[in-house]
Amino acid sequence: MSTKLTQHELRQHAVQALFMLEVRDDGNIDAAIDYSLDGSSIDNIENLKMLVTGVSQNEKKLDAEIRRFLNKDWTLDRLTVIDKTILRLGVYELLETETPDVVAVDEAVNLAHDYSDDSAGKLINGILTNLIKK
Repeated sequence: MSTKLTQHELRQHAVQALFMLEVRDDGNIDAAIDYSLDGSSIDNIENLKMLVTGVSQNEKKLDAEIRRFLNKDWTLDRLTVIDKTILRLGVYELLETETPDVVAVDEAVNLAHDYSDDSAGKLINGILTNLIKK
């Protein structure tokens, strides 16, 4: 039996899959998604695949956008893997999907609260907000 995930749950699984891709560095998107679902079957798997594939295939472009808004004393390498992953997903949603800007930013900040800490939420909010204003 499969279930339909909420948009927030889809994003959580996307972050988990993208994190695995970053850590394992093997490029196996299907295996990373399977890992994030932990054997669960979902009705809206195509939406999850779209997010993970989109971020993965556009990583260089997304990273370039993130770098534009980092403080001059910071580099992308100084960010934690999870914060970088959440930022990439947020930037992808802002630039490449129909997700309303406010929703993409709010969701990224909520993901930071789920997986990181308040300071990460503030950083992510600042970068994505500046991207919208560009």
